Amino acid sequence: MTAFIPEVPVPTSPAGEQPIGRLARDDIDSKGARAPTISETRSAIRQAAHAVIRLYLEIGKIRQISMAPPGGSIVWEHDEPRDHTEEYLLAMLSVTLSGRAAEEAIIGNVAAEIGVPASDLRIATEMAIRLETTSGFAQKWRLLHRPIKDPALIFAVDPSFAGLVHNRLEAAYGAAKTLVARQRGAIEALAGALLTHRTLEGKLLEQTLDRVRERIQE
Repeated sequence: MTAFIPEVPVPTSPAGEQPIGRLARDDIDSKGARAPTISETRSAIRQAAHAVIRLYLEIGKIRQISMAPPGGSIVWEHDEPRDHTEEYLLAMLSVTLSGRAAEEAIIGNVAAEIGVPASDLRIATEMAIRLETTSGFAQKWRLLHRPIKDPALIFAVDPSFAGLVHNRLEAAYGAAKTLVARQRGAIEALAGALLTHRTLEGKLLEQTLDRVRERIQE
């Protein structure tokens, strides 16, 4: 089922922060500062989505959000012990795919994560494979523990297994798109702060996330 992505006005940013709606058309903006490139904007949107959906789902404590390395990164830690139930693992899968969903919703298309060692799709696919092999939550042969060393080989030999894994990814991506649609304002606000400061950590991160939480829709 395709989630409806509403048109949400770009929020007014606090002084000094870049509005997300202004994609880079020139190298220099009117104030003399370099405008963000489209690649930087994509990275900011992806990482902002990861952070906002984590906040909304209350998954972990965010320690740092950065535009570096290429593609950006988030440092987070578990704030309390969590049982790895199927519900929790599926929520983690949706968080992982939320960056892609936000990029599609806000920019209108998605760019391949070329040169990124741990791309969102790679991480999500590995998570979905574990759900279908060693977690005890497989859609087929639920109680069978079957570690896989070479998923690509299994995909080639058993296309139906690839289908099960893809079904997990499709469902998680659909959930991510729904979450992004609801939290778009918060995602855009955080992405604007990230484009301005490049790295958010410490007190600056706490202050920024406090403002972002005010935009999160219940």
